[in-house]
Amino acid sequence: MLKEVNKKSFLVLSLLVFLIMLYKHINVELGIGDDLWFLDMANQTNLIEYLVTRYNTWTSRLIIESLMLILLKLPSFVWIVLDSLIFVLIYYSMIKILHAKNKSIVQLIVFCLVILFPFGIFGEAGWYATTINYAWPLACGLYSLSFMNDFFYENKVSSLRCCLLIMCIIFATNQEQMCALVFGFYFIFLVYQYITKKHINKLALLVLLFSGAMILFHLTCPGNLNRKIVETNAYYEYYKNYDIKDKFVLGFLSTFSSIINRHEIIVVLFLSIVIFLGIRNSDIKVRIASIIPLSSYLLAILFLNFDSQGNVSTMINRFMSPMNEIPYDVLTMIYIFIILLETCLILYVLYKCLEWDVFLYSTIVILAAFASRFILGLSASIFVSGIRTFINLYVLLLMIDMILLFKIKPFCKEEK
Repeated sequence: MLKEVNKKSFLVLSLLVFLIMLYKHINVELGIGDDLWFLDMANQTNLIEYLVTRYNTWTSRLIIESLMLILLKLPSFVWIVLDSLIFVLIYYSMIKILHAKNKSIVQLIVFCLVILFPFGIFGEAGWYATTINYAWPLACGLYSLSFMNDFFYENKVSSLRCCLLIMCIIFATNQEQMCALVFGFYFIFLVYQYITKKHINKLALLVLLFSGAMILFHLTCPGNLNRKIVETNAYYEYYKNYDIKDKFVLGFLSTFSSIINRHEIIVVLFLSIVIFLGIRNSDIKVRIASIIPLSSYLLAILFLNFDSQGNVSTMINRFMSPMNEIPYDVLTMIYIFIILLETCLILYVLYKCLEWDVFLYSTIVILAAFASRFILGLSASIFVSGIRTFINLYVLLLMIDMILLFKIKPFCKEEK
């Protein structure tokens, strides 16, 4: 009886996600940003010729841009309905990954997180361009990851779900950030499955191989190389002088500088949950350690607001825009040390408060979340791309919140 109630609540909440997102979409201003350029291309060029040109001069996101040009020529209501369904897919996939199809409270909290997610991010570069380049790969990537539990327990996957998986994995891996995430998660999954079960799931291996092939496709695409040259000259002239260490430091520190400057409530929520776990521990050291990350985050925001010319503000703000060279001075070393120290404190609290498998699971997701933004250090458009490059990070942080609150394990035999 309870199981039936949970299923009904899941269906009702999924419908509510669709209706609420439909309402939000109806009220957005279309025909702005990059959408205008893509609409001109859709009306003026042949799709095949356009894709050949884009592949050779600008991007490897051929599937994503094909769909975008097709949708731009259709009535806007088609995109509104499809994009609203994409958020339903995000909600469904998060529920599957969190093993919450029979847990009403988790379903309700995830529902709130999805509908309260800062929707304006998805219109930053134009609603079509941003949603199809970021929200759609995110939804497809999460759906692809939702199969891991079935793969781990060798559950039978229906033909329909296999077809959906194929479509989603093709679309998700056409976006570089999500391609790297899918490859990384499935690589770790297969290593873990082999260690614990002494075999690997063949479908999961195919997903890994395909995502690996897509990484090579992105790396060898002539358009991506050409875009890097153009963007370097246009946005970040000195970027061509950076070595791999400089690019990593740039991606690493610019991520945290942006998070501090934007006063992200999603980050505050995550750090608050760390405190919630820590203060329930009997060890005073764990309690103190849990308070430090959020306290220092709020302190950094205060310095930015009330001492904008001081050393702390300088240390943070200089990684918010292009610079001639990475300053490896005392301030940068202190900045890196503080971030690493707080990371260690967070992991220490989680280690002391969680079971080993939950700790390992949450740690992997945390590292993956931030790595998805760190890799932007490899792009000269790191500062031009704006907040939309944080979408994967923020959604993964929300999933981490659920993992920590409900101590969710990576794999769970679900009731039929």
